[in-house]
Amino acid sequence: MPTEILKATLINDEGSITKNNNNLLLTDTKNCSYKPAPSISKVRDKRNRIRPGFTEAQLNKFSTYSSNLKKDGFTVREGVSGRVFKSDTSNCYLTRLDTPIWTGKFYQRYLQTEGTGERFFKHFAANTTNKEVIVTEGVYDAFAAWTLGFNAIAYSGIPGAFDKAELHQDLEKLLSDYDSISIGFDIDTSVDKQLHVEHHIYKLTKLLRKSGKQVRIVDVWDKQLDKDFSAILANHGADTLKGILEATTPSKDWVGISASCAYTPTVVENSEYISEGKILELVLKYSDVFVQAPMGAGKAFSLSCVL
Repeated sequence: MPTEILKATLINDEGSITKNNNNLLLTDTKNCSYKPAPSISKVRDKRNRIRPGFTEAQLNKFSTYSSNLKKDGFTVREGVSGRVFKSDTSNCYLTRLDTPIWTGKFYQRYLQTEGTGERFFKHFAANTTNKEVIVTEGVYDAFAAWTLGFNAIAYSGIPGAFDKAELHQDLEKLLSDYDSISIGFDIDTSVDKQLHVEHHIYKLTKLLRKSGKQVRIVDVWDKQLDKDFSAILANHGADTLKGILEATTPSKDWVGISASCAYTPTVVENSEYISEGKILELVLKYSDVFVQAPMGAGKAFSLSCVL
């Protein structure tokens, strides 16, 4: 089975080298089940294209550069290099590799130190007098927001915000100084993945509102741009990203694809509270009604009275 990445090998179905080129995969076994890696030059082109154009001075304010990540506790071979961020709440480290590692199924760009059992949270404070902050799962997305003057908090992996049914205590502590929270996650092209993301948006929104926070959602950018903040900054400029981060939607008005209709209903009722009498009136008058209201507004109770 492949154990590490080396240059200039391409594996055929029997696990032997067929020709030399720029593909990266090394194996010493027959009947290798791993897929040959796509050309690293293509990956480099793609990654460089979406990598934000941060200055070294900006990066050095929050991170360090390592030419040998193995010595820094990452599970990689000797000589693998990358930019390293330390968590503000634990002894956990996250790195963005200079060259992505082929896992046998995909290229992996980010790695986290193992064995600590701790979560990664990074706070990018741009303005301490501003009581608004953007929460995102990507450290470079939060960093991109910081370069434009926004406060931002990043964590690794969307589920990392939670400790069972509650907010993780480290994230809750970082958010304690803020009154308004904007949630900014990636837009994924896969419907299944996007539904997974939206589930966590709803969950995070509920917990933040429960703790008395105002919650807004960053979701109004053109889906044809890029999927995350750092890519938008790199490919479309600071003005485009700043406009997106400023044009957020209040959580009570936000509707993701999981709650969207595949057609345009006859009536759209958007209310903080809607009575069963109003729902009955609409149902009897129209064949299709779309009711949007915040959690706890009484939608389910009202419907149970008329159905």
